[in-house]
Amino acid sequence: MAAEATWLLPVMFEKIVEFQATLEEEPPIALGTPDPYKPGRK
Repeated sequence: MAAEATWLLPVMFEKIVEFQATLEEEPPIALGTPDPYKPGRK
């Protein structure tokens, strides 16, 4: 299957890079944060 889906790796890598960039702008909610989560205002 990997030989047939050579187009997939560049597409996935691009999406991973885009996602990682969003984590710098909006960090994930830390584990153990009380529910309901109330984010701070910017």
